[in-house]
Amino acid sequence: MEMRCRPNPFQAEVAVSLNLPAPAAVRVEVFDVVGRTVAVLHDDYREAGLLSLNWDGRAASGQAVSSGIYFVRASVDGYAVVRRLIRTR
Repeated sequence: MEMRCRPNPFQAEVAVSLNLPAPAAVRVEVFDVVGRTVAVLHDDYREAGLLSLNWDGRAASGQAVSSGIYFVRASVDGYAVVRRLIRTR
């Protein structure tokens, strides 16, 4: 599984794309530097192929997060990929 996050650093929105080789349960989450879940971008079963998601820099509560370092983790059938994101304003 390959995951890309562009642009990085980002200001308003970042595109997260996953290439899934086979159908699977997929969970994509954003975490802050202390490990707290900021947002869940996807949590559902997906067919094989490209999964494109956008994160608008908002927490699950709807409030914009501050500038800083965040992490996107994609979990697919027990396998996880993590990418670092930098939010600037």
